[in-house]
Formats: sequence, structure tokens, C-alpha cells
Amino acid sequence: MKVKLEEKEKKIKQMEEKKKKIKQMEEKEKKIKQMEEKKKKIKQMEEKEKKIRKMEEKEKKIKQKVKQMEEKEKKIKQKVKQMEEKEKKMEEKEKKIKQKIKQMEEKEKMVRANVLQAVVAAAIALSNCTIM
Repeated sequence: MKVKLEEKEKKIKQMEEKKKKIKQMEEKEKKIKQMEEKKKKIKQMEEKEKKIRKMEEKEKKIKQKVKQMEEKEKKIKQKVKQMEEKEKKMEEKEKKIKQKIKQMEEKEKMVRANVLQAVVAAAIALSNCTIM
């Protein structure tokens, strides 16, 4: 009976040891699952970081394009300003030319009038000469 009791105790001890090992294994499994979850979260975070970097690169490229467009716009505005200045100068030149033409026309009128007066005076003088 003592032997049976010892055997039972031994079996109980073995069972307790097995329980203990099972519990340890369960703990290890639990830790492994936690680690896997952590790995999964880390991977997700890395993916998010990667997406963020891509977005930052896109934003950087867009900013560069905007800057280029602003520079082009600035150059165009400068060209427009230059063209307006040239147009203004051309208008001023045209105005001066018109004034010169007007002056020349007035001079021409005066010369014609003087020529006409001279012709009339010569005609009168000739007519006076023939009468004498």
C-alpha cells in the first residue's frame, strides 16, 4: 500500500510537473504571440512611415513645380512689362513722327503760300513792266 501511495504521489508529482511545463509552454506561446503582434505592429508602422516618406517626396516635387511655375510667371510678367515699355516708346516715337509730319505740312503750306505770293508779285511786276 505504501508503494501504491508512493507511486500515486510520484504520478501526482509527474502530473504537477507536466502541468507546470504546460503552463510554461502556454506562457512561452503567449509571449511568442505578443512578439508576433509587436512585429506586426512594427511592420505596419514601417509601412506607414514608407507612405509618409512617399507623400513627403510628392509634396517636395509639387513645391518644386510650383516654384518653377512662379519663376516662369515672374519671367512672363517681366517680358510683358518690357513689351509694354517698348509699346509706350513706339507710341511716343509715332507721336513725334506725327508732330513732325504736321510741322512739315504746315511748312509746306507756308512755302506754297510764299511761292504763290512770289508768283503773284512777279506777275504784278511783269504786268507793271509791260505797261510801262
